[in-house]
Amino acid sequence: MVHESIEGVHAFQAPSFFNNSMLINELILKVTNNCNLNCKYCYVFNHGDNSYAYGASNMTDEMALHVIKKINQHCKKNGIKDFLIIFHGGEPLLMKKSFYVNFCNRITEYIPDIDVRLALQTNGTLLSDEWIKLCKQLDISIGMSFDGSEYATRDRIFRSNGESAYSQIIKGIKVLHKNNYPVSILSVIHPEENPLNIYNYLKEIGVSFVDFLYPDKTYDQVENKDQQISSWLIELFDLWFNDKSVNKPYIRSFDIVIGLILGIERGNETIGRKNNKTICIKPNGDIQAVDNLMVCGNGFTKTKYNIERNTIDEALEDPLIKKYYNSHLDNELHIKCKECIIKNICGGGHLAHRYSLKNGFNNPSVYCFEIFSLVSHIQNRIIEELPKTVTGETEIEKLTLNDYYKND
Repeated sequence: MVHESIEGVHAFQAPSFFNNSMLINELILKVTNNCNLNCKYCYVFNHGDNSYAYGASNMTDEMALHVIKKINQHCKKNGIKDFLIIFHGGEPLLMKKSFYVNFCNRITEYIPDIDVRLALQTNGTLLSDEWIKLCKQLDISIGMSFDGSEYATRDRIFRSNGESAYSQIIKGIKVLHKNNYPVSILSVIHPEENPLNIYNYLKEIGVSFVDFLYPDKTYDQVENKDQQISSWLIELFDLWFNDKSVNKPYIRSFDIVIGLILGIERGNETIGRKNNKTICIKPNGDIQAVDNLMVCGNGFTKTKYNIERNTIDEALEDPLIKKYYNSHLDNELHIKCKECIIKNICGGGHLAHRYSLKNGFNNPSVYCFEIFSLVSHIQNRIIEELPKTVTGETEIEKLTLNDYYKND
């Protein structure tokens, strides 16, 4: 990312991507509300939002066609050349294979001039050779939700009997390996589990890509154990940073922070200053902000927009979708964030993690200290590793916790 100058620590130009126009190039497509797992921390089923119980359980082919046509309309109107669709749920592998075949055929028919990339996020328990064959045929990449060791995965349980899904998830990983598919996972942080155990286990089972996610919580839900996340992440980073082995996994969250510190333009919904160009569409066609904002309250993400009767551009007028889109910009940040020395790296964190019943989104992230601790540690490690000519050019300086507390 290109940084602004902050008290001599960074001396780069203002970010070029700050603008007033809104466009979407990523869609989380909730093809089903059904799931065979009942993960204890799931924001869809277990954070008090019951919207999954209303409307269609599965997306129909007819509704999918509305989605495809409206994507084409939005891309043509806004000059978008590439677009990412992530099949999501619930558990998307509960859908019939014919749904995905029809969907991809219609993309070819209705969106011929745009590079549409397809991905599928699964819990892995239903993966089979047949599913892998289909995904290869349709050019759909596969991501798994998996928290690492058996202990860390204890909250992933089957809805039917309450038993652990761990062994079935491992079977899914073996299916990926058997079919030469990369093992890419999203992993919720569990600070009770030793980072060394997690890291070594992910290497042992051949994970090539992992993104560690902060548990989705607001100020009204955060627990004491969440305060252990900073030391957990720092220990994990050192394990990863010092690892010179050939089977070292790519950890996106760490790589993004390193890039931001070095002035490379990058970021996602949790870190950096980029706009969040993502929306969510439910099985019944309702257009909403991303669904982990559901942790803020029952019905929190619901809008008046539906893809059958509305365009994507119309839905971008929704206040919550706008707030999420612009959530890393100064006018959406708490005063403490605006004055923070790592503002242009942190970006205020994920919008959901700023929410409280008392102040709405006018708070720093509940993980403010954890983010600052990690960023400062990574920055200090980089200074130790890079030649002085490099660090001198970017004017990177060491950070301490005094830099964090001076804005309190």
